[in-house]
Amino acid sequence: MKKLVFAAFCLLAPLAVSANTVTSFNYFTAVDDYNPYLWLSQRYVTHDDCAYQDAWTLRIWRNAIYARHGYIFKSNDLYSFFRQYSWYNPRYSNVEKKLSKIERANVAFIKRYEY
Repeated sequence: MKKLVFAAFCLLAPLAVSANTVTSFNYFTAVDDYNPYLWLSQRYVTHDDCAYQDAWTLRIWRNAIYARHGYIFKSNDLYSFFRQYSWYNPRYSNVEKKLSKIERANVAFIKRYEY
């Protein structure tokens, strides 16, 4: 049902936009490139975020930061997990230099809860 509504929106939305209106919304990117872990790159992780998460979730969160930058996972379970997302494009064996200050802090913070 969601796909049907989305398809109808994609077909009808351009009709509602006048020729003089500029829109930055990319219909396909909004759905196909959805990254539920993007928040890990946008704000610092807190105790409340991690306190009641299981080890698998924390491992995914920590590695989602690397996946976002195209890290090629050696672990089959992580590689398989992130391959389900269209935004994951494995290209690099080392992404440490690509991480922002927030991402580096989040990796270290999550590790403390993970182990």
